[in-house]
Amino acid sequence: MKRQLGPFEAAQVITSEHSPLNLVIVLRMNNGPGPKVLQHALKVLNGRHPLLKAGILQSGSNYFYNFSEQTQIEFELTPRSSNFEWHKQAERELNKSFRLATGPLLRVMYLPPEGHDSACELILTAHHAIIDGQSAARLLHDLLGLCASFTGSGDSVNYDIMGTLPAADQLFPKQHQGWHGWLKKLAFSRREFMAMYRYRRQTRDQQEPSIEPEGRCQIVSFQLPAKLTDALITHCKEHRISLNSLLCAAQLLIARHHQYGSSEAWLRHFHFADLRPYLKPAVGPEHLGSYISMLHQITLVEAGTGLWDLAKTLAAQIRQANRDGDKFVSAQLSKSLMNAVLKFRKQRMAHAAMAFMGTVDLDDHYGQTEITGLHSYVSNLVLGPVYTANTRLFQGQLWWDMIYLDCDMDQDTAKSLARKLIQLLSAPP
Repeated sequence: MKRQLGPFEAAQVITSEHSPLNLVIVLRMNNGPGPKVLQHALKVLNGRHPLLKAGILQSGSNYFYNFSEQTQIEFELTPRSSNFEWHKQAERELNKSFRLATGPLLRVMYLPPEGHDSACELILTAHHAIIDGQSAARLLHDLLGLCASFTGSGDSVNYDIMGTLPAADQLFPKQHQGWHGWLKKLAFSRREFMAMYRYRRQTRDQQEPSIEPEGRCQIVSFQLPAKLTDALITHCKEHRISLNSLLCAAQLLIARHHQYGSSEAWLRHFHFADLRPYLKPAVGPEHLGSYISMLHQITLVEAGTGLWDLAKTLAAQIRQANRDGDKFVSAQLSKSLMNAVLKFRKQRMAHAAMAFMGTVDLDDHYGQTEITGLHSYVSNLVLGPVYTANTRLFQGQLWWDMIYLDCDMDQDTAKSLARKLIQLLSAPP
């Protein structure tokens, strides 16, 4: 059985043919499940989800999922030499490609407890075409629930075999298909052309980020305390902006600082939209798949611009993009746009990119296993944004996972930018 990939899925595959495009999830735990229990649970999930049994084949300019019952999730048991072993392994996973034609497109690494220490980590690495943040969180929940039921603690979970769903573009609302969809694509393309034309005119004297021959993904992570996180959420409600807009604004200010100091700068940036609630019918997180869209924006960050003023500007841009239906059109055009980026290699795709998952609702405990942390990283490439981040609300805190390339900055610089971000978000509004 085969299923053709949609344009956004195909764009992700095209990207990964040049550089890995992996979603890496790090789950930190105490009293984790035994390796055999974990392997048993993975086997159950492997049988439940068709995409975990898939490879990706190319036919002409199209790509297809090829499903095989023989394809099994890769499992690796790795000694936990220190509390930071997971950090090294996560970076390794970000830079390691998949065998697309044969699969599997998910591999799991377990760093079990050592000696009297109960701490351990589970690292899930998936090709981004088969999973997004929402389905990744649900997959973790199901995996941990299975492990708890197998060990005799916790409630067992009743699983159905999941069907293979169409690509996202096949489930778009009617106004984004047929002639209506074609007209929206035309309007979107015109707006994008004019925006880039104005950008090039305004930035003739502005230095663009360089394109290096190669670079490896590195990571820096931090969490904001619960008290500060609650205060930010409260202030966002008072200012009538989303937390996503605030985090994007903070990231843009840091990206501007890193590349242009305090000078005025035009910045190109991406944010991501979850398409699942807007599809017809809506797609729940129990279905694996990459049901997201990447939206491009251009923003003038003036000298002296404050965090909250910039956040309001970004919030207005996002509201307008939602009214125009850009999240659908951008997904439909993503394959052709990615082909153009990789063919011409004229400039980096953006200065920054931010993915905010919202609140991740994992249980605090699954049987005897205590959940203590959750990180998420997506591979970048040398043509990608200079500064990228995955963020989420988890256990009452804001978790910020930064991904950078070693050709763009060293670790000390990345950590310095993280400290500046914390200072920026900690300042009174």
